[in-house]
Amino acid sequence: MDDVPHKRGKKSAAPPCDALQLPYRERLPLVLRATACERARRQHPAHVPTILVSKDAPPLDREKFLIPRTLTGAQLSYIVRRRMHMPSEQALFLLCGGRLVPATATVRELECAHRDPDDGFLYVTYALENAFG
Repeated sequence: MDDVPHKRGKKSAAPPCDALQLPYRERLPLVLRATACERARRQHPAHVPTILVSKDAPPLDREKFLIPRTLTGAQLSYIVRRRMHMPSEQALFLLCGGRLVPATATVRELECAHRDPDDGFLYVTYALENAFG
């Protein structure tokens, strides 16, 4: 039995495996998503609350990120590649609002153009493609 308490003395209640497969928008109601986004914006005003969504790619270790507003699309791509431990023969594509994220665009520019009007998060989709063969 795993009765070892975690750092704060509480046992973690792991969500059902099926719940983790649902997209963030479907897993949590709008009120909770909007509250989480607003809290993150208050606590970290220099960062953009972002949800990274997988499209036919292995999922990352987490999906919610606080990304500095000055980070560029190329830097964000590098961070995602590093977190996924991607092989070099695969290409990574970042999409925001159904369009490719330009390498020189800052996260601030993406936020202004593509932030979700309902909950306030910036949703960025990432996809893989075999580049060489």
